[in-house]
Order: sequence, then C-alpha cells, then structure tokens
Amino acid sequence: SELAAELKKLEFDLKELKDNLTVKETELKTITEQNKMLKREIKSKMKSDESVVVSLEASKAAEQATLIRVGYLTEETDKFNRGVARLTEELESAQAANTEIEV
Repeated sequence: SELAAELKKLEFDLKELKDNLTVKETELKTITEQNKMLKREIKSKMKSDESVVVSLEASKAAEQATLIRVGYLTEETDKFNRGVARLTEELESAQAANTEIEV
C-alpha cells in the first residue's frame, strides 16, 4: 500500500515531467523558428545594405569622374578665353595700325 502510493506519486511526477518536457520542446521549436526568421531578416538587410554601399560607391565614382571632367573643361575654357583675349588684342592692334595707315 505504501509502495502503491509511492508508485502513484512517481507516475504522477513522471507525467508532470513529460508534460513539462512537451511544453519546453514547444517553446524550443517556437524560439528556433523565431531565430531562423531573424537570421533571414538580418541576411536580407545585409544584402540591402550591400546594395546601398555598391550604389553609394558608384555615385562617388561618378561624382569623381564628373569633377575631373569639370576640371578639364575649366582648363579648356581658360585656354579658350586666353586665346580670345590674345586675338582681341591682335585685332585691336591691327585696327589701330590700319587707322594710322589710313591717316
């Protein structure tokens, strides 16, 4: 009778442990799924970040190329303006010389 009561208590404890194990397994499964989902989100965001970095680097390269081109065009414009100034001076000198010859 005492053994029977002890056996019943052990069976009850065993059932409680099994129920507790089932709850813990369910919690573990839920946490594992959440973990997988978070890993996928992180991976997706990393890909998105990589895409942004690539776009940013491309923009920087385009900006650098544009700055180089602007520098080149500025030099060419300066050369052209110096040439125009020189030709203007020559034209003015020639006109002055013609005026002197005509007089």
